[in-house]
Amino acid sequence: MVIIGEEGIDTTDLEVEYLVAMSMFPSNITDKANLVLPLVSLAESVGTLTRTDGTVQKTCMAIKPKTGISNYEMLDEFIKYLVPRA
Repeated sequence: MVIIGEEGIDTTDLEVEYLVAMSMFPSNITDKANLVLPLVSLAESVGTLTRTDGTVQKTCMAIKPKTGISNYEMLDEFIKYLVPRA
């Protein structure tokens, strides 16, 4: 199971063979995870956000990501790892 950027989920009854957590902060999910991948903050991101009211906001990178790659690049690499090529 992969959980991306969620906090406050009750993991008491969560029983999975392997748990991957992608998060910016330590939490009860990252504590239980077999693998934790760090997410970068909005200050380290470039792109657009769409709010629930439909407003679109452009984001500009203020600082370079400490991880060295964007959240998109990390997720893309993770998916490539999971899906073997023929």
